[in-house]
Amino acid sequence: MSSTDFPISDRGTTLDSLLELAYRNNLNEISSVPRSDYSGLVRSDASRGWRIELEGTEERKNIQVHVGNRPSEALGCILPAASDST
Repeated sequence: MSSTDFPISDRGTTLDSLLELAYRNNLNEISSVPRSDYSGLVRSDASRGWRIELEGTEERKNIQVHVGNRPSEALGCILPAASDST
């Protein structure tokens, strides 16, 4: 897992504690997506609750920013990491 910045362009805000898989040739479920600017839409269907699904990830589908704490919960997605305020 690596950490990256995730700027929210319409608000000028950056989420800077995110976890994602290492880049492995953009392979499904074992690689992060290539660094780029992506649009996203909010989804709230299914049991996962709300999340942001990236658009324009080419052959990769359902790449999302969603809550998670373990690498097994990433599967190619981006996880906002809980931060310790102490």
